[in-house]
Amino acid sequence: MYLSGEVTAIPGKDSIDCSVNIMNEIRRGDVILVGDSFFRVDCRIEGSGKSNQPERAKPPLSVSSTEDHDPKGRNTYLKPFSLNVLPLDGDYDGSQTITCKALKHGCTNDIRQIWNATNEELSNLRADPYRFDSSLQDELIRLKLLTRPGSDLSKTQFKGDSQGKQKRIKVQKQRKWTRVSNTHLIGTELGSILKQKN
Repeated sequence: MYLSGEVTAIPGKDSIDCSVNIMNEIRRGDVILVGDSFFRVDCRIEGSGKSNQPERAKPPLSVSSTEDHDPKGRNTYLKPFSLNVLPLDGDYDGSQTITCKALKHGCTNDIRQIWNATNEELSNLRADPYRFDSSLQDELIRLKLLTRPGSDLSKTQFKGDSQGKQKRIKVQKQRKWTRVSNTHLIGTELGSILKQKN
């Protein structure tokens, strides 16, 4: 999924500049495509070498994270991730500076959060199927997308068509033109062709 705004990548630089704040869309460790190059958002912490990072500082096994790596806020990262700077796990290896849309593998985190919140609300409703059905029905009736049997709205819905029969559509026969209607074509080659066809 494309991230908001655009990013600018400079050859040899291990971070990219962002035109808008994307901190709620992508996390450290997520995979990102910039131009033709794949990177992870850098998640190394201070005080450890590249090979012996603690578990809380390692990138997820998948290309997209599903939870925060540092929920307690203990990590002090080597590279800053701010409103306008996204740190990469390596230098941008393109031949020239580019400004483009960046692609995050998987769903952006803000969309995933909305989905999870909606799913949680639905699971609460699904726990009581009768409540779920009646709540949905009440909401559809409120929006006038559904009527209760016997209501005034349902009685007048088919007014003038008591049996609910579908009205027949009259099919008009095509008229055959007997004269040239484009008088400005009279005397031209196209006009004579039209006259022959009629």
